[in-house]
Amino acid sequence: MALAAHNLVVRIRTSAGLGTSADNMTGVHDVSLNRVRDELETTDFNDTSKNFILGLKGAEVTFSGAYESADTAYGRIETAFGDGTSVYAVVLWNGTAGHNVECKVVSLDISGARDGLVEVAGTLRATGAVSTV
Repeated sequence: MALAAHNLVVRIRTSAGLGTSADNMTGVHDVSLNRVRDELETTDFNDTSKNFILGLKGAEVTFSGAYESADTAYGRIETAFGDGTSVYAVVLWNGTAGHNVECKVVSLDISGARDGLVEVAGTLRATGAVSTV
């Protein structure tokens, strides 16, 4: 069954465990969870085609939306970007079901134009496995 994203919730925590305090990111328009796997080439000199095996998994969460300067979740992301600590992102695609992952904040872009909103975009790179919630 398809999920409607209009109930999308992104929560940010500073400690592990789904029962710990989490703050909703307000103003988020778009979020994406991109999962990848390393490809390791195992081709021999005598092979006529390339051969690969799968390596380690990785993931990143990207987000964008309206910047809410007083929002606690954005404050946690900015602090983690500055000091290199982890944040724990919970993305609930329909408000109740989704994914949870420990991340490092690898990019944070706050921008504004005179005729528009101040916007924020960022990338949270996973430091461990993605779990389903």
